[in-house]
Amino acid sequence: MQFWDSQWRIATSFQAQLGLRAQDVWCVDCRSVRWRGQKRRLNEITQVRWASHRRLLFGLPVRAYHRVELSDANAVMQVQIRSEAVYKAFVKSLWPTVCVRLMYEIAMALNAGHTLSLGDWQVQDDGVTLSRERLRSKDAELCPDKLHLGIKARHGQHVSQLSYAQVWNVSILEQLIVTSLDKGGSSLE
Repeated sequence: MQFWDSQWRIATSFQAQLGLRAQDVWCVDCRSVRWRGQKRRLNEITQVRWASHRRLLFGLPVRAYHRVELSDANAVMQVQIRSEAVYKAFVKSLWPTVCVRLMYEIAMALNAGHTLSLGDWQVQDDGVTLSRERLRSKDAELCPDKLHLGIKARHGQHVSQLSYAQVWNVSILEQLIVTSLDKGGSSLE
């Protein structure tokens, strides 16, 4: 068992030196994430979000920035980087160390009848309710099979989209939906 534990620790570890003089070290180990004197314990992280932004100059892409944010009950840790390779490596490390646990916790809460609020969506185990303010009409209930990747929901002419950059845990919800659809399920458990 110890061999697999050490292999998992190696596979999920991450370290990168960022900045012009590479003074800032961004590090993930089996217990925590560290960045610029901040430390977040992996088992205490409750929210994640990440996204890439392309800067345009006269309509042409000039530079890409990648942002990752992690939150626990106390504070938010935000890292903005330019290197796409470092960004992808960090997200790859973050998924098994934090996101799988969050997916399980959210699925169990939904299965127990709780409602998850993400943006203007109210997510239940059997579907999504879009807020009245967003639709300017009665609530629209949507089943997971009516959700589209990129995380959009449609009801008639109304479309609601959750932003990866602005709404916490959208990537987690998307993976729950994909998993549910792959299993042929009608709920997000």
